[in-house]
Amino acid sequence: MKIAPKFPRLLTICVLTITLPLAALAEPMGKGEPHADKCAPHSPMGMKGPMQEMPPYLKGIQLTETQMDKIFEIAHPQVPVMRNLSKQRHQLMAELHQATIATPFDEAKIRKIADKLADVEKKILLQRTLTDAKIFAILSPEQRAEVQQKMNQPHGPSLHKPTGFRPGHHKASPQVRS
Repeated sequence: MKIAPKFPRLLTICVLTITLPLAALAEPMGKGEPHADKCAPHSPMGMKGPMQEMPPYLKGIQLTETQMDKIFEIAHPQVPVMRNLSKQRHQLMAELHQATIATPFDEAKIRKIADKLADVEKKILLQRTLTDAKIFAILSPEQRAEVQQKMNQPHGPSLHKPTGFRPGHHKASPQVRS
């Protein structure tokens, strides 16, 4: 049967079909911001010099000083965790790329890398969800409603799209999910 020689090519096409759209969604670093050169490409809180920005879904929400302090206390410890996970993801994507173009093609190696990558993505998702759940817990019901209203707009902030803020990136709260 002539399927066996075509399998590596088919698998390569499948991997590219999955990864290229994700790469296209990646936001370029900086976007003309003055401190962009000081930011890691996936810095967990979109570092901008000595200060960090708030999660995009909180922009325009009137927060008390106490709430801002609590958000910082929640998000700040996540910076090194998310940075490490981001570095692991980047390394695994590079390994996947190299394994995809390697000769001879090693399907077992691709599967092993894919499993590791899935595990890292799961950890990132969990960190983001837990962090955002903690942040939502300190918001008042009115603030939560305001966030929900903003997220329901067609191009409003989303809990699940990549932005500068990443300590607990994939946010979860039953009241606020879009």
